[in-house]
Amino acid sequence: NGAPAIIRCMSCAKLDPRRRGHYCQACFDRRHPPHRAKHAWMPIEKSEHLGRQLQHRNKVAEIEVFGDDVERLRRKVKEQQEDCGEIGDPKRTVHLIRDADAKSQAVKVRVAPLRRAVGGPPLR
Repeated sequence: NGAPAIIRCMSCAKLDPRRRGHYCQACFDRRHPPHRAKHAWMPIEKSEHLGRQLQHRNKVAEIEVFGDDVERLRRKVKEQQEDCGEIGDPKRTVHLIRDADAKSQAVKVRVAPLRRAVGGPPLR
């Protein structure tokens, strides 16, 4: 009839496909006449555990918000582990250091004439 649900019948919830058993007062009276078997029911505000539902919803929202950040962090850690694996190999480490030194020296060689041309101090 469109009235808000105020009663939850746990006995009917077992048979309700949505597992709710929610009734407004008029529907509850119509479906639970005195000659029927006793049903276990209570006011809906006592059965809902609103505080627990609110905590659960907040936690789900938090997981959705921070879940992407965690996944992004996991990917970065995995990439860093691969890089650390290369650095951990002594031969690979020496090669990386020599390569970086050669590149830095090449830059110095190219920059030195430019600095002299503009009258800048020499590189060390």
